[in-house]
Amino acid sequence: MPSGVDFKTSEFLYVETSEGIIRRSAFIDGRTPIAVKKRLHRAPITAALEWQEAQVNQLNPAIIFHTSFCGSTLLSGLLQASSTALVYREPHILSELATLKSGKHPVTRQNGHFQAVLAFVLGQFRKSWSDVTTIIKPSNWANTLLPELTCADLTKQSLIAMIDEEEFLLANLRGGKQRLAYSLALLNHLLQSGMVSRSLVLDIERGGHTPTGRLLRLLTALYQAQDTLLSTNLPEAERISLREIQETPKLAVCRAGRAIGIRIDPDLAESTIPKVIERHAKDHNTRYSSELEASENHRLRNELSADFIELKEWKRQQLRQTG
Repeated sequence: MPSGVDFKTSEFLYVETSEGIIRRSAFIDGRTPIAVKKRLHRAPITAALEWQEAQVNQLNPAIIFHTSFCGSTLLSGLLQASSTALVYREPHILSELATLKSGKHPVTRQNGHFQAVLAFVLGQFRKSWSDVTTIIKPSNWANTLLPELTCADLTKQSLIAMIDEEEFLLANLRGGKQRLAYSLALLNHLLQSGMVSRSLVLDIERGGHTPTGRLLRLLTALYQAQDTLLSTNLPEAERISLREIQETPKLAVCRAGRAIGIRIDPDLAESTIPKVIERHAKDHNTRYSSELEASENHRLRNELSADFIELKEWKRQQLRQTG
């Protein structure tokens, strides 16, 4: 499985893994070990791209693009549990390529070459052990690659998992320092990629807001940037909301399956969906409680009601200025 890329030696890096590990792993982005052997395999980029160019009848990969904290991990788990499909969740190599792009690495400025690299990498995630259909769920960090992926005609079989704006804000607040740190890092990543208005962020930073008010405005800017990036590059893609995944999971799975060409087994879905839903999508050993989440959301709305009212007025002002 491709695990990284080394442009200094012009090689793709591979690790040996197993189907069981991939199916069980909530993420394959380096957070958990997935290699079954320590040996790292290398493939010359030039040879790999030549091989890729010689392939015929290449199918578009099935891809789940998404905003952060929107239930995409849960949706991908439900799709895998309701079919024979194998899901690659948040491959590290795609996030690595997105970081190289935001850092303006010279190779990412070679449009045709960089698109060919992305096409090869996505093609590698169409591989499976028993010739089953595969699904790629890139990290939302990799959404900055969407312009190149769209240009290379690689996003035809895609869907978008998304979340309402207020739910996104509450999800960040519930998650504490670790989740907030990720969101601010993602905002910076989008800034470096030119996908967030730098003047807007500077206005927020210098606006004299309370710490919570400043945070809510930065998170709102992040949400809107993610939504714009997905809408602009995937205007016709099917959208599946977190609320739909939680309230009508079977309907969400069937819609998602149709959108990306995955055959859902109705009997399998009936028996497995309740089991998947009751477990935390990112930690299968932990039970998920929708009641606890709703209670925490209620508490945050009450405690921060004044901040949310001010945020609403600030958004109105932003709309007027945009108009």
